[in-house]
Amino acid sequence: MRRYRRRSNQNTKFVFRRILFVLVCAACITGLAILTGNLLKNMVEKADERLESLESTLEDAPETTDGMDDIGFSGDVYSDLTVSASGVILKNHTSEDNLVLRVNTIAENYDTVSVTLSDENGIVYSSPALIQALRLPAGDGDGSFESLVSLCTAAKAAGLRISGVLSSSLPVMDADTAALVDGTLAGELYSLGFDEVLFSDIMPEETDRDRIEIAENYLKSIRSAVGDGLCIGTVLPLSVYRDVSFTQQIQMIASVVDFLAVDFTEITVINNEPDMTLESVCLALKGTFQVYNLRIVLANPNMEQLAEQYNLLTAMELTNIHFIGEITPSVLSDALTADTAETADETETEAETAGDPVPQRNPYATSGSNGSDSGDGDETEKETTYQSGESGSSWY
Repeated sequence: MRRYRRRSNQNTKFVFRRILFVLVCAACITGLAILTGNLLKNMVEKADERLESLESTLEDAPETTDGMDDIGFSGDVYSDLTVSASGVILKNHTSEDNLVLRVNTIAENYDTVSVTLSDENGIVYSSPALIQALRLPAGDGDGSFESLVSLCTAAKAAGLRISGVLSSSLPVMDADTAALVDGTLAGELYSLGFDEVLFSDIMPEETDRDRIEIAENYLKSIRSAVGDGLCIGTVLPLSVYRDVSFTQQIQMIASVVDFLAVDFTEITVINNEPDMTLESVCLALKGTFQVYNLRIVLANPNMEQLAEQYNLLTAMELTNIHFIGEITPSVLSDALTADTAETADETETEAETAGDPVPQRNPYATSGSNGSDSGDGDETEKETTYQSGESGSSWY
């Protein structure tokens, strides 16, 4: 009898242990299922928020059927801000009178004065707001802030918009610190009378989705810091605009800022790579120009190349142009005239050397015959146009 009871107790314990094991396993599986479900739920909610934000942006865009392009958007959906801007380099003007003279010269031909606020050495003026935010020693000052105040006063008196061009701190700081520093500067500039700040260098030319998301959050932080009173723009790399896989990322950044820009400084009229000439790049970005009304930034130190770039862009009716340097129409025309004269002299020299007469022509004249002459000189060259549709209106 005792042996039977002992075996019975052992069997009971064995069954109890198995039941307990099954219950523990079931509890673990249930717990893991709940955790996995919560994670998936959070991911879906975040995706829904981004989708709702994008849909809201598209719903707020003006609806029109005029000038629709191949991808189904109309011109100027995201921004209608178009400028004609020329620059002021603060360090080039040692006196207030000289600075005011430069501002008044800009007012004769442009509607916006562009102020370069940073260079390879950092911020070009002593910012009281930044000194206070970072708790730095005040020092005696170098007069640069006072020059900036004088510039703003002169620009407003001349009826000009003021645009600050600021290199982003993202390449040298973590995202939160960069947003704090640049947001502080943007707020200070707004208080001085700046109408907009254009942030450059927010990501490298070769970028990815993670870097773009970091840049988007950085811009959101700056927007939160300065509010809606100040226009915020950013320069995105050309590679981002040309990569169709970044279409959604561009839309998300466009929903944060007031305008987008592209830097064409290195995109020259003549290039050994056919798809990298200024004309071919503009044609490739046709839809992007229509959707975002891209601002074109030009900072080419070579005046001849800059004049060629400007002439081609205006011929294509791309007039939303932002010069970083201290440019005037006379500077551009003089550079082009000097280069044309030099080319003509070289042509005459080659003709004399060869012993054959060479017809004179403007080497920068745009022609519909691929730059070749007709031979008898009687036919009129056709100007290249960038138009579409029966009405002949520009596709820009």
